[in-house]
Amino acid sequence: MAGTTFRRCTKCHARWMPQDRACPVCGGPRATWCYLTRVPAPEGGKRQVRKTGFTTQRAAQQALRELQQEVDQERYVPPTKMTLEAYLEQEWLPARRRVVRATTWSQQAMLMRAYVIPRIGKSGLQTLPPTRLNALYAELEANGRRDGKGGLSPKSVHHVHRTLHRALKDAVRWGFASRNVAALADAPVLSAGEHAVWTPEQLRHFLTTARGNRNFAYFLVLAGTGMRRGEGLGLKWTDLDLEQGLATKVVRQLTVADSARVWSEPKTAKGRRPLTLDPLAVEALKRHRARQAQERLMAGSRWRDHDLVFPKLNGEAQHPEAVSKYFKRLCLAAGLPHIGLHGLRHTYATVALDRGVPTKVVSEQLGHSRTSITEDLYMHPTDDHRRESALRVADHLYGGLAL
Repeated sequence: MAGTTFRRCTKCHARWMPQDRACPVCGGPRATWCYLTRVPAPEGGKRQVRKTGFTTQRAAQQALRELQQEVDQERYVPPTKMTLEAYLEQEWLPARRRVVRATTWSQQAMLMRAYVIPRIGKSGLQTLPPTRLNALYAELEANGRRDGKGGLSPKSVHHVHRTLHRALKDAVRWGFASRNVAALADAPVLSAGEHAVWTPEQLRHFLTTARGNRNFAYFLVLAGTGMRRGEGLGLKWTDLDLEQGLATKVVRQLTVADSARVWSEPKTAKGRRPLTLDPLAVEALKRHRARQAQERLMAGSRWRDHDLVFPKLNGEAQHPEAVSKYFKRLCLAAGLPHIGLHGLRHTYATVALDRGVPTKVVSEQLGHSRTSITEDLYMHPTDDHRRESALRVADHLYGGLAL
């Protein structure tokens, strides 16, 4: 790819020869350096590219060499006026919808439409600077909530960054942009191991106060197995072997996408797993089954038989968000901090690891694809761990030494 550099009059735009002291057309004394070359066109063939505004010939030649290198390495992206909003709405989100789970797409679309597009959507896709993303993250942390009542949590801002990073990475892969500016921005920093959990005493207090609730067995199963909210709501009686104390396999979950209930498979292959039920959970499930039989009789022809273990009073699946809101009310009534239903999963994992259950066993119970995920999420030393470690090391180092 050949190219040339030249001087251009800032007044009449005529070309200057390097030896000229003034514009040969208008006599103007000021000029800028430019380059002119030809590059591959998207529709085939070649198209002419000219860029102006360089203060020296060396700067223009350097820019020309960089452009030539991009073309030679097939990294050249033709300039476009496409905005970030147009790319997300017309290209990325439609394509993403075909390759990810409905719940994943719904979450990613919400993050882009609620927090990114209204703030920086009009920015050019190719001209968006990393510093603008830094400012976006700071703005979201300070005043990002949609209800106008403060900022988003660092975790929520991190989700925005991670989704935008993926979108711009795809833009590079598809030839819409030459670089992923999200990779150059300063991503929000998360503190490891920030999970809302209950102590065993708090969990026992909650279960005691919720003992007569029709969802009592559901809460007990989640707390005793580490099952996800939607996995518990998706359980069927045919999935259970109460005589053996087993949930033979988790094969489905009930999730939410665009406020609607969506049935889906577990997130990973490891998510399709058998789970051992403790004796208390087995007994609670047997009582729950007897209670459900009475509810079925009372419902009569209104009963919809889907074989669900934890349905509504008419047999239909419960809405996950409705169950979460109900759980929150029970937490407040019990005088306990609200940890969300996922907090029961976190509580199970934290207590299991603290009591010495092997990481691999806990990882399999949770349905994690790798034990490293379990370790990163839950294996963090507490003050008690550090104190015990210090005493053990001191005893080994100093023995019976006295001062």
